[in-house]
Amino acid sequence: MIDNQSRLQVIGLIFLALAGVVLLRLGYLQLVRHDYFSVLASQSHSRKFEIAPQRGRIYAYDRGEPVPLAMNRNLKTLYADTRYIFDLDDVVSGLEAALGRDYSEQLTAADGYVRLEREITLEAAQAIEELEISGIGLSDNYRRVYPEGSLASQVMGFVNTDGEGQYGIEEYLDSSLSGTPGLFDIETDSNGVPIATSDNIQRAPQHGSDIYLTIDRNVQAKVESVLAEHVKATSARSAHAVIMDPNSGEVVAMANYPSFDPNKYSEVEDYSRFSNVAATGTFEPGSGFKVFTMAAGLNGGAIDEEETFYDAGAVKVDDAVIRNTEGGGDRTKSMTDIIIESINTGVVYILERLGGGEINTQAKTALHSFFTGNLQLTTRTDIEQPGEPELHMNTPESVGAVNYANMTFGQGIATTMVRMTTSMAAVINGGTMYRPHLVDYEIAPDGTVIDTEPEVVGESVVTDSTTASIRRMMDDSVQKGGGWAITRLIPEHKVGGKTGTSEIPSPDGGYLDGEYIGSFIGFAPVDNPRYIMMVRIDDPHNVTYAGSGGAGPVFADIIDWLVKYAGIPSE
Repeated sequence: MIDNQSRLQVIGLIFLALAGVVLLRLGYLQLVRHDYFSVLASQSHSRKFEIAPQRGRIYAYDRGEPVPLAMNRNLKTLYADTRYIFDLDDVVSGLEAALGRDYSEQLTAADGYVRLEREITLEAAQAIEELEISGIGLSDNYRRVYPEGSLASQVMGFVNTDGEGQYGIEEYLDSSLSGTPGLFDIETDSNGVPIATSDNIQRAPQHGSDIYLTIDRNVQAKVESVLAEHVKATSARSAHAVIMDPNSGEVVAMANYPSFDPNKYSEVEDYSRFSNVAATGTFEPGSGFKVFTMAAGLNGGAIDEEETFYDAGAVKVDDAVIRNTEGGGDRTKSMTDIIIESINTGVVYILERLGGGEINTQAKTALHSFFTGNLQLTTRTDIEQPGEPELHMNTPESVGAVNYANMTFGQGIATTMVRMTTSMAAVINGGTMYRPHLVDYEIAPDGTVIDTEPEVVGESVVTDSTTASIRRMMDDSVQKGGGWAITRLIPEHKVGGKTGTSEIPSPDGGYLDGEYIGSFIGFAPVDNPRYIMMVRIDDPHNVTYAGSGGAGPVFADIIDWLVKYAGIPSE
């Protein structure tokens, strides 16, 4: 038998043991697990919010005055934190009264934070705020809007629903435009109601930089209108254009048709419409390259402007026969005639002269060096557009004479419009190559202005005498050759230019039957070029040649308007 005293001693020992366990547990929780529970308590009584920054705006110019191409509309994002929703029915009915929508399914399925609406209007947000619903919150959200609609859409790109820039300037300069979110850390009570304390931490958002483009809004609008008109008139697949100041690299206009409205980008089914083909699309340029071959011969002293050659209408290169488009034969032609009449055998003759009379390693090396070195035809221009492709030219050792003979008239070599225009600008401006650029300047969030100065990427590309000869030849090409329509339309101004017609490569190899790309590259005025422009039209119909009949009239319509708009005096 255990007496009462012994029983009390046992019970005392048990309580003492339990007290020891409790003390040990408290010590463990307070000392060993202190940091964990401190964080847990903080999480239970604090709420962190990101404060959305405003995306930088993008501007073009209208006769020197900035006009917005991309802006922001201030909206609100609606969210819920179900930890602080105590009467689901009241919350659902309150939101339905304010927004006319039932959120019961989303709220029932959620565990903690859930975004209910990405974008609601400020009026709707005010109505929700007035209800003071526990567990429901609002945060700033800026929606990208494009007040000019489709104007320069491929240059601009768009911003997706996650706030990320896609295509164009929006993608290329996304890091500058997007800014940095702010942070608001709020202490709350057990019901999630904010408590005003000195421990609240706020980091202000850093808004994005504003970007001012070199684009002239009026020129851009005119170019887009002309491209659309000629695509419809010729039932062409598409058309593209780039206009640049050859003395600085500033891009005045860059356009593609068809285009799209970046306000409605989600409605676009053909994603190829998002691409800025004028900057990123590769193609075989055709006879426009004859100007480059002529410059190679003149610049290296292999030929001179007054030289003549015998044109038989065709020339045999290894096992191939290269013929002129217009045939001909048994005639003597000048170097200028090669450009005026676009004579294939003429540029093959220049290649032979680069090799001392034959297409040998010396000839191929000279052409390769001039094309890739002086003209930088395989180098990216680094214009402010994503997706500019790598370009390629076969080395002299890797291919035979036929490949190089074809390259002299723009076949078997790919380029982009902005690359070709940049290189041609250096040929006709006296030999200085500028990096083409679309950004005039940037204004950082702190007000710092970051100018884009003209950047020289090549000097002495050609000699002064080569420039003078090429200007005269391209002037004659417009006066007497494939650009005759331009002279007819604007007889009061001297314009230099060259047509190009090329076949469209097939995805299966070879070329598509009966489909051609027409191009025209030219400048004005001839004696002191202020603008250089290239236009391209893909697969035009009901024209004699895609270059002269398809692209030539497009160029003529734009240059006629442009010289008048710019106030260039009549010559």
